[in-house]
Amino acid sequence: MALNLVSLLSTTSALIKRNNTTTSGYNISSSLKKQVQAVYIGAEGMHNGCQIPYERFPVVFVELGQKSEHIHRMGNYANRDVELYLHFVGMISYGMGSAEEAGGRENAHVECIRLMGNIEYMLRNKVTLSATVQICEVESTTYNVDRESIYNIVGDITAKVTITDTD
Repeated sequence: MALNLVSLLSTTSALIKRNNTTTSGYNISSSLKKQVQAVYIGAEGMHNGCQIPYERFPVVFVELGQKSEHIHRMGNYANRDVELYLHFVGMISYGMGSAEEAGGRENAHVECIRLMGNIEYMLRNKVTLSATVQICEVESTTYNVDRESIYNIVGDITAKVTITDTD
């Protein structure tokens, strides 16, 4: 079965969307002021160039990072071990103007930390991204201010995914 990266991203995005409800055991919007409004998929860094209206925040991006393969051959059969990195990027906007004076920046940082904690909790406890994924390990989480917009706070979870694929 050939590895379909777009399918993996779509399945992972669907997992995030399914767990964005109050009835989900892993509600990624738990303790946030507003539910996650959208989930986007793409290549690493996609979130840097997206123009998102203020009312569409918070958002989550599932981005495909580095991928490496190792192929094992035995007769007419081949297995390949694929390691790839998925980035789960959460973005919170605190707007501009009076939001700054009302503690908007601090609140947005706290919201981002909560959102990323909720996503990390879900990934650590619900590792079935697809039938072919063997392992999904959260490796790191970083937080910063989006360099493209001073009004966005960004969290980035890096997860290593291991897949054994048969060609």
